Amino acid sequence: MLERQPGGIIAIHDDPPVLHDGLPRRYLTIIAEAAERLLAADDPAAMVDELFALICDELKLDVFFNYRLDGDRLVLEAHGGISPHHAAGAAVVELGQPICGVAARDRSKLHVTAIQSSPDPALDFAKDVGLDAFACTPLIHGGRLLGTLAFARRWAGRFEADELNLIHIVCSYVAIAKHRLRTEAEMRSALERQERLLHELNHRVRNALQLAISIVGMEFGVPDADTPLAAKRRAVARLEAMATAHRPLYATDRLGQVDVEALVRGVAEQTVGHDVAVLVDGIHSLSVERGVALALAIHAILLGNGDLEMIRVGLRMMDGVARLAVGFSAPSLAGDDRNGVEVPRSIGLLLRQLHAAIDRDGSGMTIHFINET
Repeated sequence: MLERQPGGIIAIHDDPPVLHDGLPRRYLTIIAEAAERLLAADDPAAMVDELFALICDELKLDVFFNYRLDGDRLVLEAHGGISPHHAAGAAVVELGQPICGVAARDRSKLHVTAIQSSPDPALDFAKDVGLDAFACTPLIHGGRLLGTLAFARRWAGRFEADELNLIHIVCSYVAIAKHRLRTEAEMRSALERQERLLHELNHRVRNALQLAISIVGMEFGVPDADTPLAAKRRAVARLEAMATAHRPLYATDRLGQVDVEALVRGVAEQTVGHDVAVLVDGIHSLSVERGVALALAIHAILLGNGDLEMIRVGLRMMDGVARLAVGFSAPSLAGDDRNGVEVPRSIGLLLRQLHAAIDRDGSGMTIHFINET
């Protein structure tokens, strides 16, 4: 057992607790009951409250502090035997601050003795609480620091060796129980996230299939001289545009969002038979539903417009508000909305789904999003 006692105040016990022949039999009973309760617990704070109630009479304890590691500091998770004022003062402890912060930083068990007679200013808080003996154990499982658990007395200046041994043993069980509870919480969170993803996937697949049905129906419902084969080809092209809109989903960490630049480049490459310059100002994203509608609108606009020179993506000021705009530079698309240029029905339907509008000027056509929500 290694002991370091600056001024006879702090002793650090680095050796693990051992159940030896001299340990009182009643301690073994307490350890067995503590293990049973801790391993069946389902609430970290209530678990330590129950443990304190179990051992406080036997060890004549007055106070306990249970801290949880949160980044590079300790956060008080449970406590007993202190006033709300003192609890507020001990709510957060930085690593390295006495006493629990030192135990956590060094991963060492601390036994602080004769606090009331100590001149050490680092013990002022413990002295103000009225403590005289303080035993703090870092809670470690699998090499991972989880927090600390400390028990203290007001009436005696130290703990005996058997008492420290009992405290360290039950603290090791607390570490196991906290690790189990944390693992279970992480598993529940992962399952909930998986359920949300499956629900989101089901929703988006249903929407995509409904849109695909509408596209096919629209192609075969057009009253023109096209043959059924030509209508099938157009429907296939539309579905390919939908697939292109979904590909950017795999390149982003934002659930259900597509990168507008990747979408525009993909649709332009698929639809136009020659290289098209795509200029993008900034990083923009859309929900997958609006992304699909935008892909289909772009596809419809680009079909038959072999004179397309450039596509621009960026923000456009409208009524004092910056809105996402996708512009197409092509002589065949140029015009003046004031002359009542008719937008094809298929594009009009898609624009309504996008909450977008379309206008034309001397250089081409621009789709701008009226509502970004």
